[in-house]
Amino acid sequence: VAHTRFLLEHVREPDRVVAGMVRALRPGGRIVLEDDDHDVLRLHPALPEFERVWRAYMRTYDATGRDPMVGRRLPALIAAAGAAPTACDWPFFGACHGSPDFDVIVSNCRGILTGARDAVCGQGISEGEFGRAIDTFDTWAHEPGAAYWYCTFWAEGVKPVSAA
Repeated sequence: VAHTRFLLEHVREPDRVVAGMVRALRPGGRIVLEDDDHDVLRLHPALPEFERVWRAYMRTYDATGRDPMVGRRLPALIAAAGAAPTACDWPFFGACHGSPDFDVIVSNCRGILTGARDAVCGQGISEGEFGRAIDTFDTWAHEPGAAYWYCTFWAEGVKPVSAA
């Protein structure tokens, strides 16, 4: 088995990484990939200010030659590397205000953005706009009806037995 989780979004050439993984497999071996697709984040009620900052965050990937939506390409990456895709899914996670893991999930999302503040602000977002978006997000997180949805993408494949 060759496996990677949350790596491919951080490399410029995920196809080369997956090809190397398939090469390392014995014939009949499995490759399992899991990664993000940042385009699937959904909040309710919607926060237009936050969503604008999130889209700028996604552009930071594009600006450095990485793919913020690589998750949806996992089966294609497996196939291009010479393995046969056999399954894919999108493991979901979400929480609403009042659920036990809501604070952890919200804190993680906030930490991702604040950790990328400089890069996000380099994508047409002012420091003030960034700060207001985070403040809006923090206020939203205390609303009784607040809900957060996100999922990752997962795919697996098998190296053909006839492959060397």
